[in-house]
Amino acid sequence: MSTPKRTSVQIKPISAVYMVFAGIVYAIALKYFVFPSGIILTGTEGIAVSISYYFEKTSIFILLYALFQITLITFAYKKISRGFAIRSAIVVSTVVLLLLVMPEMSFADPEPQNERITLVLFGGIIAGFAKAIAFKNRGSPPTTRSSTCALWVRSPSSPGWSRRLSACCCSTSRSQIFRPSSIR
Repeated sequence: MSTPKRTSVQIKPISAVYMVFAGIVYAIALKYFVFPSGIILTGTEGIAVSISYYFEKTSIFILLYALFQITLITFAYKKISRGFAIRSAIVVSTVVLLLLVMPEMSFADPEPQNERITLVLFGGIIAGFAKAIAFKNRGSPPTTRSSTCALWVRSPSSPGWSRRLSACCCSTSRSQIFRPSSIR
């Protein structure tokens, strides 16, 4: 019995443009809303951001984030689909590159008595918009659950209610508000 031949993956140019745009929007949400507000995300992003808050170095977040995402994209490439993995890699590489080069700016004072909730709300809305763009164009935004959700929802052996439930659970809120000093 011969193994099936893998065909090359064709990514439409407009799809690549949408993935880059999603990466730009997500990088803006991280750099200008998530980091200044001091929120801790869930999943591998949460691990990376917690460690970077502890050491007070954004470069640690970028390194850990890239390593975690490379692992997830490799999983997606092998188990889900190459097109999905390539589109996801475009989003993640855009985010990583922009986090390295975007200038520091401040939109609000993140202290609890000031505009911290504004940073959290707008950051969540902007990040959600970026994820919607990526999902709409058959890619994955940079999250821990995206590859797992895509695999679970695609699974033909899981019953319909299970796939719908997992899709809902995978798209729930991801952020928790903590002060970086409270985790030391």
